[in-house]
Amino acid sequence: MTDDNIIRPDFDTLHLQVRRQPDTLYCRHGQVLLDDVARKVYCASCNAELDPFTVLLRIARDEMKLQYERREIAKLQHKLTALKNDERNTKARLQRARRRLKEVESDG
Repeated sequence: MTDDNIIRPDFDTLHLQVRRQPDTLYCRHGQVLLDDVARKVYCASCNAELDPFTVLLRIARDEMKLQYERREIAKLQHKLTALKNDERNTKARLQRARRRLKEVESDG
């Protein structure tokens, strides 16, 4: 075999283009349709038949995540309320200290 049979591309002038697959070929099956007669589960976007247990498991996990996030929000709201109370108390102490300072300065 000789080098004459090998085709060497000119990489300086070669332009490669990667073609992406359309997004419609990949579906996350975010919305489901329930066929209560056939007792089957389908994707509302691509009409693919889905495994009912997988769908149920995803719903359960999403619900668990939602409950966790609600608990975290409640904790953060409690902390925010406490910080607002601390701020209000600090402002009141500062006002009292300023009044006392004015009283001391006016007496002296």
